[in-house]
Amino acid sequence: MQQWNMILEKQWRWVAAGILLLTLFAYSRAMTCGYIWDDDFYVTNNPVLTEDFSGLSDAWLKPGATPQYYPLVFTTFWVEHQIWGLWAGGYHFTNVLLHGLAAILLCQVLLKIGFSRWPAMLAAILFAIHPVHVESVAWITERKNVLSGVCYLAAAWCYLNFDDKRQARMWLGALVLFVFALLSKTVTSTLPAALLLYIWFKRGKITVKDFLPTLPFWIIGMGMGLMTLYMEKTHVGASGSEWELNALERVLLASRAITFYAGKLVWPSQLIFTYPKWQIDLSSWWQWTFPLGVMMFLGWEIARSIQLKHRGRTFALLFFCGTLFPALGFFDVFPFTYSYVADHFQYLASIGLIVLIAIALSRYPIIALSVVLVFTALTWNQVGSYKNARTLWDDTITKNPNAWMAHTNLGVIHITEGDEPAAITSFQKALSIKPNYAEALANMGAIAMLHKKYPEAQQWFQKALDSRANFYRAHLNMALVLTKLGEPQKALTHYSIALTIMEDPLVRQKLNQLQLQLDSQ
Repeated sequence: MQQWNMILEKQWRWVAAGILLLTLFAYSRAMTCGYIWDDDFYVTNNPVLTEDFSGLSDAWLKPGATPQYYPLVFTTFWVEHQIWGLWAGGYHFTNVLLHGLAAILLCQVLLKIGFSRWPAMLAAILFAIHPVHVESVAWITERKNVLSGVCYLAAAWCYLNFDDKRQARMWLGALVLFVFALLSKTVTSTLPAALLLYIWFKRGKITVKDFLPTLPFWIIGMGMGLMTLYMEKTHVGASGSEWELNALERVLLASRAITFYAGKLVWPSQLIFTYPKWQIDLSSWWQWTFPLGVMMFLGWEIARSIQLKHRGRTFALLFFCGTLFPALGFFDVFPFTYSYVADHFQYLASIGLIVLIAIALSRYPIIALSVVLVFTALTWNQVGSYKNARTLWDDTITKNPNAWMAHTNLGVIHITEGDEPAAITSFQKALSIKPNYAEALANMGAIAMLHKKYPEAQQWFQKALDSRANFYRAHLNMALVLTKLGEPQKALTHYSIALTIMEDPLVRQKLNQLQLQLDSQ
């Protein structure tokens, strides 16, 4: 093993190139994939990208001009749009490249922590080709994950160097990169906690001297986190009955999510874009086994590390749980309307368990090679589900027949193909599973509107808005229907609400035109 480490140290550039090439190979099919869910809001129909520098400034200076306030992500999209327009392969290639770079940075961070080169390299490879990350890499919208991952790991590397030598430039570099990470995805706000956890792992205690340099990180991270929560509730739509869980229910949810994510990392089978949504029930005895099991295991692990002063495994496990914290259900995020778990939620958190897996496998190179080959094959195969929207929804429905969102989106594809009966069947299937699903209700309204059945369309859109009050598309369509029904004042109200949710120059233009008409009457 020592000989392996010496070889890897001398040939580090080739090792980094190998990690990147393996990532490109595992995700080679992604370059032929198209656009899927939400990619229209982020790329294909995003007015920010089609405008000149004014669009770019809107992404930074006007929260609400983009689906989420992640201006660094939309800056990369804007630049790419200037280079290759709407060629999906270019955006996919950038995602894969960023993911490969994140894996190389992970290797560097682990080396800085004190890992030997072989386990560090193996951990980076497993991170690069683990099938659970396909959702983050092969989905253009999740540029948020891969870009924030690069910034997060680069910031961690800088801070680790600062912790060793106390160089101000390293601290400043870490802070700037941390801000870049937050401007890509605010789940990275957990970095200061991870840094203090590392200091505990290294020295066995955390002093005021250790904490003070992280204080600006905490302040900025919490500020961005609060802004994201506000945007999720007021702009994205994470409010209403879907998110009305009490404290105990959220504990049940969080502990079950932790075990779910750990299971998918150890045994990545039946990966689904939309997993079945759990029913959280405080009266169900078996659901209490999750929090009891998690607390007992972590409690035993922490006690063991204190007694034996072997803190490495505890560090990895607490990093896994702590980095998952923003996605465990204690904060309301919009995807919870479909499922409480998603593969892309654990992109950074997965590092904790992947490192432990790599340490175990590093002792058995043949088994490690076999796992790498299997994971690469699984990832290559999983990317095929992301070929286009139809393949994604077909795969989702096959594995999760009650995925109402998948049925609804498949219905939209039927509409674009001109197969209205099949679309109605898909929408009705979604509503049979979830009667108050706003998207399906709005789509039924759109069909009625196409047939100029405006009173019926109004009823459908009203049901959609009753289900989700800040549903942008439903407000726009309701405004159009009310205009047709001769109620311009009410239409004006819905245009105004839509603009508070997301700024759109075309909608602003329609509102101004309607206002002029009313003023001239």
